[in-house]
Amino acid sequence: MRFQYASVALAHISGQEYVEKGPLAAALAALMRWGRDLDRLGLRIGLLGRVVASGLDEASMFLLVNLIETYLPVPEGAREQYRRLVSRKEYRKVQEVELTWAEKLRQEGREEGLQEGLVEGKRQTLKRQLAAKFGALPNLVEASIDALASVEELDGYLDRVLTAGSLEKLGLPG
Repeated sequence: MRFQYASVALAHISGQEYVEKGPLAAALAALMRWGRDLDRLGLRIGLLGRVVASGLDEASMFLLVNLIETYLPVPEGAREQYRRLVSRKEYRKVQEVELTWAEKLRQEGREEGLQEGLVEGKRQTLKRQLAAKFGALPNLVEASIDALASVEELDGYLDRVLTAGSLEKLGLPG
């Protein structure tokens, strides 16, 4: 049986009629075609406002705001104008959602960076301890350690370094 998939090219659909249809349609409208003379800053605020007013749960709202932020960014030269516009009283909720969105992304990036730093630190410690105990490490052993991505797995090797009599007993290839 052969399936055929139809695709929708959102960039070819006029977005104007979708803004008022609901929060998902408003977010997807950021991917659609808009008239050249339409004020993109006003459009962006309108789309974000529609999502904010939807009453969706935080995770759903975050997803839709992310879509708008990604596909309808504020142009570099219009950031100050956008900040002034969004700081108006009627757009306070939009401003709060944008700040929450930006902070959530920063927090996720921070947590991801901390996790990567922790893993890399444990890799380096494991290599240092192995080299101190067994001498220069073969490239294959270093590559095996570099491939470890789990804190728990690295901790297991770090614990076994204390009692292992050889690299082979540790369980690392080499």
